[in-house]
Amino acid sequence: MKHIILAILFFIMVSGLSACTTSQPIQNVEKQVITSTASDEEVRQAITDAATSLGWVIVADHGNEITAVIDVRTHQATVSIPYSSSNYSIIYKNSIDLNHSGGKIHRNYNRWVANLDQEIRRNLNIAKTHH
Repeated sequence: MKHIILAILFFIMVSGLSACTTSQPIQNVEKQVITSTASDEEVRQAITDAATSLGWVIVADHGNEITAVIDVRTHQATVSIPYSSSNYSIIYKNSIDLNHSGGKIHRNYNRWVANLDQEIRRNLNIAKTHH
């Protein structure tokens, strides 16, 4: 009986520690379909407006690809955002102080990318209603 109780306590302890982990698999946005009729320039504007409104800085913008960087305290993430009039992606490029290793990264990175994706989609829907 004592061994069973110890085994259960060990299991609870290990489960509790794994719930505290901050690393998650990197979540890229791959070829997010644009359902509205938008030109490449309108998509570019939706992306840059979304990025800057969320604290991302555009460091490169040419050839239907934007590179954006976000700095939060000591953390930095850089993404590549290739786009066209039909889709866009948000792809991890590099990071500082986000524990990137083996395809995993601090969960805040995924939250920042999800927020950026959501804001881009919102901007494209707004652009759609103005036509």
